[in-house]
Amino acid sequence: MVFFQLYVLFIKKIIAMEYKRKTRQMPEQQKQRISAALKGRRLSAETKAAISAGQKAAWAKIPYNIGSEDNGEKNTQKNENKV
Repeated sequence: MVFFQLYVLFIKKIIAMEYKRKTRQMPEQQKQRISAALKGRRLSAETKAAISAGQKAAWAKIPYNIGSEDNGEKNTQKNENKV
């Protein structure tokens, strides 16, 4: 039984590694599916702040393009210009 549980965890880890995003770019169809799935969700202000902080930290680790070293500088510059 323990072996089976470890095997399942191992398989889940392999699957997660294969599908982990390597760049910030995403197909438009995938963006639309995510948007449709999240429509109508109601979140508290605390939850929104926690999600925002977590996403900022996560996106800081993902380069804009493969081989790119900017790690989010493009988004930072765009956001600073909006303010």
